[in-house]
Amino acid sequence: MLWFDKQRGDLPARAAYEALSAAWEKSGLPEAIARVCGPPGLRRFVLRFEETPRGFRVTGVQSEAVKGGGGPPPPQASSAALPDVERAIAALRKGLPSPFRFDRGAIGVIRDSEGPLDITLRLDEDGDRFRLGELRAPRGAGVPVDDPAYLKALATWSEQANRVRGGWKMCRGGQSFALDGHRLTITTEGRSPEEPPTSESMVVTVLGTWDGRHDRYTWLTDKPVAPEAPFVEPELTLTLGQVTELVAFAAARLGALGVFQGDTDDAGITVFAAVR
Repeated sequence: MLWFDKQRGDLPARAAYEALSAAWEKSGLPEAIARVCGPPGLRRFVLRFEETPRGFRVTGVQSEAVKGGGGPPPPQASSAALPDVERAIAALRKGLPSPFRFDRGAIGVIRDSEGPLDITLRLDEDGDRFRLGELRAPRGAGVPVDDPAYLKALATWSEQANRVRGGWKMCRGGQSFALDGHRLTITTEGRSPEEPPTSESMVVTVLGTWDGRHDRYTWLTDKPVAPEAPFVEPELTLTLGQVTELVAFAAARLGALGVFQGDTDDAGITVFAAVR
């Protein structure tokens, strides 16, 4: 017998379904799961959870890579959002009408390239039987930064990219920068009106710009830095975290010593350049 039929007792099926739907919407669980999915990309995974003496806890995430890239939730996004999922699960059970209750379950998640999340909730024994293979494949195209060839290259170049991150330079308060071809000059204001400004000059290769208002990264190199998908696309929709990873990798491929990052006078526009 399914969990729904076993739990509802004498409650009419329609009334029980409406009560469950209302508790689901009020719990905030769909929004928390969306945060687990992280930046754009295809997703297909199962979250397993159970009640513990300290409340509900997510006990596992089951997934595998999908064609075109993606599948598992990004580790950084999922680790940050899983506590929200656990609180939402507790809110869901608290919001259920009597006699409904559960102490464990599974949540199947599919994210296509477009459209809303496809979420499947299975509770107690139904959750125990639920498997990743029951979820369909995500529809649509994956995003370039999930491309398997890119991820493989990223792992290969990780040591060089980490060295580039060690030479990261940011234009901070009291500083301004100017670009003249491959020459970057950073000017620092004096600590008092009487103290003259100082300047530092370096040779760079401008990599691209990121528009934080639209999460849009645009390459400005003369030709692609490398053959993998994210380097070939002229524009990409990326979070700032994804951009910093991408430009560190690009700078490593160019043999650079570091990366310069500075905001322009246009609000929300950030320039990235490889420091030679």
